[in-house]
Amino acid sequence: MALCQQLLSDVIKGTISITCDAWQAGNGDAYFAVTGHWIEEKSGGEWKLEGALLGFTQMNSSHNGIALGCALFRILCRFKIVHKLGWITCDNASNNGTMLHTLGYLVNSHHSHRAHIINLATQALVSVHSKASHYNPQSPDSHEPDLNAMERDVLGLVRAIIVKVRSSAKRKQAFLNLQLWTNSKALQLLLDMVVRWSSMYTMLHWAEALKEFIKAFIYELSQEEKDLTKQHKIDALSLSEQEWIEVDTFIDLLAHANKAQQAFSSEHDPTLHTALPALEKLHSAWEKCMSKLKYCKFMQAMQAGADKLEGYYNKTSDSDVYVFSMVLDPNQKMAYIKANWSEEEYKKAIAFTEQIFKAHYEDINQIVSTDTLQRAKPTKSNSTLLHEVSDDEDDNEPMTQTYNENNTAGCPRRLSTTCEEVRLEKNPFCHVLRFLLNSS
Repeated sequence: MALCQQLLSDVIKGTISITCDAWQAGNGDAYFAVTGHWIEEKSGGEWKLEGALLGFTQMNSSHNGIALGCALFRILCRFKIVHKLGWITCDNASNNGTMLHTLGYLVNSHHSHRAHIINLATQALVSVHSKASHYNPQSPDSHEPDLNAMERDVLGLVRAIIVKVRSSAKRKQAFLNLQLWTNSKALQLLLDMVVRWSSMYTMLHWAEALKEFIKAFIYELSQEEKDLTKQHKIDALSLSEQEWIEVDTFIDLLAHANKAQQAFSSEHDPTLHTALPALEKLHSAWEKCMSKLKYCKFMQAMQAGADKLEGYYNKTSDSDVYVFSMVLDPNQKMAYIKANWSEEEYKKAIAFTEQIFKAHYEDINQIVSTDTLQRAKPTKSNSTLLHEVSDDEDDNEPMTQTYNENNTAGCPRRLSTTCEEVRLEKNPFCHVLRFLLNSS
């Protein structure tokens, strides 16, 4: 097998990380997919990020955690890469914890899918503000909100309208024709799904952009209906101007989450270094919105989303990889930490980085250290750190900032050279470490 030979070749000197997911199709069949991700060292010291599908299997048995763990183990064994297994990224489904425990000692570590965390926080935000159900074809009317309520569920109303538009090929075409009478191109409305990232944002965004055509569609649909009771029900779907303003305001809240999710989305470049900055930026954005009168109606929803975000942010302290990946990013190095974290946390991050490099140096050179490595990881509660992040940035700035060599003003230099540093000075690791810390 060519892929197996490639994965075991000398061009892959590091580990092979994997992503995996299981889902159930509309016909009830369950599937499990595993993709591999690694770095190949080409000639001349060139590094290239590669990836491939390692397994796509139908789960004949229940796709519980034990079954998924066994399936994952079989896939890794087929490619003979168990010994090269790196990080495992999966969503936050409860059975994934059991899956990783089933792998046991074969799994070195794992972290939750960052984009899935954003989706969970967004769903917490949505579920507090809107009690309307998602569309279920097995129960086609269960998603419809109370059309005669004193304060109507506007998110549920938009979803109900889109279900009407998409309920048949005839209605879909009728909605497109309404647009083509005045526009050269037409767009179709999209329906949200609880497991699809940013789908609520996309649904509301397109609905708001096409609201004039939605109004016309509801009017035309109502006129076609001969039954007066059904006609009144169709008319009641129309949103008032104030309700459309509420939709627009909620879109602004979801836009922050969509922006954070996009920071994690890349097919060709690593994105782990964006995890903490993106989560911090989203939390800061929602906290600022809580202080504005414009968003007072969504206060409880924003708090639920921020609490969910904070819970998963705290879990990042269980792993070294989040902070260290930020330091390794050549565009960022220590600059984000210095600009957004406290002085104490900044110093701890420097010490933490130095000790990791020292540990790797001693491991590679088989040096036995007389001291037990005590990594100086930031010990402050991450939830406290979330609230310390600067909120002075423009909301339109990207989730992560790019820094260059000119951003070194005021950066503290390293302490005076010690005997240990003199001993390590000839090793290339020292030059890399100095570049990372002194060029931030």
